[in-house]
Amino acid sequence: MGAAELGETPDLRREDVFLTCFSRDRHRIYRFIFSLLLDENDAEEVFQQVSVELWKSFGGFDESREFLPWACTVAYRCVQRYRRTAAKRGVFLTDELIAVIADERIRTSNRSRHRLELLEECLALLGPRDRELVGMVYRDGESAGAVAERIGKAVQTIYNRLNLIRRNLLDCVNRKSAHA
Repeated sequence: MGAAELGETPDLRREDVFLTCFSRDRHRIYRFIFSLLLDENDAEEVFQQVSVELWKSFGGFDESREFLPWACTVAYRCVQRYRRTAAKRGVFLTDELIAVIADERIRTSNRSRHRLELLEECLALLGPRDRELVGMVYRDGESAGAVAERIGKAVQTIYNRLNLIRRNLLDCVNRKSAHA
């Protein structure tokens, strides 16, 4: 059943796609901008400009590609524009250095996202008890002490098990990453 049959317009669907992508990556986009400007006020100002620019340009976004690299490219152009208009306020990094930092941040972001996907695969390979323990501590935010009390184990036992799980997850991610 298509969007039109559900009473949705293609523009409404596109708006939902934008909001989903932007909501998921907005913190990374801000950190990218901040890494290029190194000033919180400047980064906040440019982030607002970038948010508007992303919304206006989203019609040209190819949904088969990753949103974050595209958004960072738009952000990079906005940072450059901001730097040109604000140059009289102080010393900025050179254009060449900004380009190097931007490229590295985009590459790092793509690697991080890939490693998170591998981590999810590795988490799925854990046994049910280990997955539940990881969920209680990392998803639910329970302390090791609270988990130990709830399941009737010593706190040190929980810490030891979590360390072993983390080590196994790291090994799993590294193995999968090496084969990718």
